[in-house]
Amino acid sequence: MKRAIIKGKEDNVAVLLEDAKKGELVSIYSPEQKLVLETKAKTDVPYGNKIAITMINKRDQILKGDYKIGSAVKDISVGELVHVHNVKSNTINFPSSIIDEILKKMNIDGI
Repeated sequence: MKRAIIKGKEDNVAVLLEDAKKGELVSIYSPEQKLVLETKAKTDVPYGNKIAITMINKRDQILKGDYKIGSAVKDISVGELVHVHNVKSNTINFPSSIIDEILKKMNIDGI
């Protein structure tokens, strides 16, 4: 079983503490280290990346550490990788060519 941690009380994403492959069970822990959710990864989610812990609708803000870090550009289901392909950053405007290159280098299954 893989582990992820929520950084803030209002977060809708958690950060993976190890690589999770598509279909693997992920245990999500609160900042106080209490188990709050178990879900299957719907895509590969590499170590240090974000996984959705609630349904995130298009245009919803992405909250990490109780900070708004971006907005969803499409619906994101629980268990999906939350990254440049489905989030527009509040601070960096990545061109689509850079997004494509990032995803190609990550070689992620399921997106």
